[in-house]
Amino acid sequence: MIFDERALEELLRRVVREELDAGTSTNEDTFLSVAASAKLADVSPGWIRGEISAGRLQRCQAGRELRVRRSDLERLLSSPAPDDSTNQSPEALARSAVAAEYANSTRRNGRT
Repeated sequence: MIFDERALEELLRRVVREELDAGTSTNEDTFLSVAASAKLADVSPGWIRGEISAGRLQRCQAGRELRVRRSDLERLLSSPAPDDSTNQSPEALARSAVAAEYANSTRRNGRT
């Protein structure tokens, strides 16, 4: 039998490429550690834990390691943010806290 070496080489490259692509495809049902989730979302690990505590992200326990499902994280990141004070910037929250404290202190001291 006579084989066309170029065609065989191209066929092998294509098959290997397909196999590699299939093995590295993103599986939505993979579980990520809190640190990996935070890195993927470009947020702090504390934010991930806060979303778990608030019930917006489902927690999964793997032994002692807390994990989240990648598909849940992606769904949370793509959903519109709820309209509450937790979505304000830290600066806005600080201004609100200072303004509230100032208002309370002026009321206590009899100033209005």
